Amino acid sequence: MSISNSNAETSAWRRFAFIFLFSYCLLYIASVQFFPTFVMEPIWRAVVPWFAKLIGYEKEITVFTNGSGDTTYNYFQVLLFFVLAAVVSCTLTWSRKILPDHKVLYKWLTLFLRYYIAAQMLGYGLAKIFYLQFRYPSTVQLDQPLGDFSPMGLLWNFMGYSETYTVFTGILEFVGGAFLLFRRTTLLGALVTFGVMSNVMMLNFSYDVPVKLLSSHLVFMSLILICFNGRRLIRFFIKGQSTEAYALEGVVPARLEGGKNLAKGLFLSLGILLMISGRYAMRKKINDQTIKSEFVGRYIIQSAQVEGVDLDWYDISFSSGGHTQVTTTRDSVIEFQHRYIPGESSLEIKAFDEEVFQPIRFEKTDSIHYNLEGVYEGKLLKMEIEDTKKRYLLSDRGFHWIQEYPFNR
Repeated sequence: MSISNSNAETSAWRRFAFIFLFSYCLLYIASVQFFPTFVMEPIWRAVVPWFAKLIGYEKEITVFTNGSGDTTYNYFQVLLFFVLAAVVSCTLTWSRKILPDHKVLYKWLTLFLRYYIAAQMLGYGLAKIFYLQFRYPSTVQLDQPLGDFSPMGLLWNFMGYSETYTVFTGILEFVGGAFLLFRRTTLLGALVTFGVMSNVMMLNFSYDVPVKLLSSHLVFMSLILICFNGRRLIRFFIKGQSTEAYALEGVVPARLEGGKNLAKGLFLSLGILLMISGRYAMRKKINDQTIKSEFVGRYIIQSAQVEGVDLDWYDISFSSGGHTQVTTTRDSVIEFQHRYIPGESSLEIKAFDEEVFQPIRFEKTDSIHYNLEGVYEGKLLKMEIEDTKKRYLLSDRGFHWIQEYPFNR
């Protein structure tokens, strides 16, 4: 390809930028969304550590994508995508080979971005609508000093406290994703997604939530879709001028449009129904596992002995989610899981790293005192506990339409 004048140079640089965007976004999307994990992930797990060593990273990469999407592996993977996209762009732009048609790339890039962003927004939106991503603070968390929370823990409890607000943010995410499923509402969906995800991205950065890379990419990709309509938006919102109607072209020939719409309708309907039913099943499972027990709450330990030897346990908290936490007189913490057995005067309890629950029988001696007896680490455990009847302002305050004075404590 000959570059003999400024117009040709401008065209070349513009094509380079577009091919780069196409290549980078396709690599990123393929790594986390459209290709089955068992096909692509083993490849990246082999290539990314090799790439990291190639550019001078001396440590061994042994942690891959898990609950955190911001691992060392993830950052080197993104850097590798950047390098590969740059190589592909340079090769295709300034070589004598036939270049991909700009309009074809534009249609496919738009299609990939629309459905990738939509899949993420619908999934995260439904997780919030069904109150799964965040949960109401447990008794253990309500007793935890504010200064002992991690930034992420603080955010999770802030969001989880209000189911109303959590569902509201989920609806916005779901609506943004739904608009992106249709060509006529792509720009609207991109604008909604950009606004919603910009807030999510800043929360992730501000509260050290390890989803920074994903949220940043969703903001970046929605911005790409917006920029494709940049001139029309400037004319309308900045210059106050009318702008022409614009219909996004599809990748399927017009003669096949009817069959495509039918297949798309069936696929989307089935996919969204499966997502909703999956989230509903998860919510039902959580509700079924929620412990409806008189033991939910915080108790002072009057005495605790294992085989007659006193333990330095100070208090014990049972949450409705099955989390149990013992605080010692030295302010150390021991964590357990517990299950309440309906209709019986007993609990089952185990450490998080154990597989088998051990029975703990209890006897109520008066209105606030209990005796517990069972097995702990294979030995006989006896405890006397007292219900503190502790109330939490955070739980009891509730909602007020009218406040004569601010209630800020």
